[in-house]
Amino acid sequence: MKTLVAAVAVALSLFCVLALGGEPNVQIEPKVEEVLKQAIAFFKQQNTVSTRIRASMDLEQGAEKHSQKALLEFTVKRPNKVRLVAVEGEGLMSVYSDGARFFALSPQKDKYIEKPAPATLDAIFEQNEMGQSRQFLLPLFFKEKAYEELMGGVTSAKLAGSEKLGDV
Repeated sequence: MKTLVAAVAVALSLFCVLALGGEPNVQIEPKVEEVLKQAIAFFKQQNTVSTRIRASMDLEQGAEKHSQKALLEFTVKRPNKVRLVAVEGEGLMSVYSDGARFFALSPQKDKYIEKPAPATLDAIFEQNEMGQSRQFLLPLFFKEKAYEELMGGVTSAKLAGSEKLGDV
């Protein structure tokens, strides 16, 4: 568990500052790429992962500002079981797959989906019937092409800091 916490902390919060855009000059520090690939390799080896995600999102559109905070429980079991549930926060989508059936609930859109479960985690995380965005990065670590998914559109990444957690 200590290794999981370290991998998530390094991969999601400590390792880089990302800049998205259409700039042709891609500047990714080699250490960022190394740490990200290590985290991806770690998650590829895991059959089951369960964690809590505390998320904060600030949105601005013109003069309008909106802030949203959430606490999510995220569990994955290969090949196709997933549970992503908002424990705190309003209007957030919940996703569940028991391996046979797939369920998604979006209180914001007042929409519910139930259908046969996709056979892979890749297919589950591609479910877009409810218009969910990729605002949570952790599921992307479980996709077959995780590096491409995480770094697609990134034009700059540099090491922002490092921290030792336990033996990691």
